[in-house]
Amino acid sequence: MKKLANILFALTILAPFHAFAQVVQCGDAYVDSIAIETNRADMPILSRTLLISFKDAKGATYVCGDTVYGFVSTADYPVEFNAVMSLAFMAKANNLPVRVFINTSNIKVQHSARELSALQIQSDVPGFHDVK
Repeated sequence: MKKLANILFALTILAPFHAFAQVVQCGDAYVDSIAIETNRADMPILSRTLLISFKDAKGATYVCGDTVYGFVSTADYPVEFNAVMSLAFMAKANNLPVRVFINTSNIKVQHSARELSALQIQSDVPGFHDVK
């Protein structure tokens, strides 16, 4: 019985941390702006990142995962950085809706940017994956 109580106690301690690290999925967003940050002296935390902001179908700012911007770090994820950058430019150039996956546990610059886990293009155009 004591062992069961210890297990339950451990689960209740770990529950908030596990619940905090989750991925939020948002759909029907459009890429609004794309910024590739180099080494910034004024905000080193944003150095070497890809920042993407989103808008809705009406052109208003799109908020996903309690944030306006999604970011990918080139230092930590170089392959993902290139893939997301390519998808973001393709979606922006063709005005295609995207599905955004935001990691709510990784925050940069006072809740304005959260880590972008994935970006999917939503389209009926042949050759694109339809995620509707």
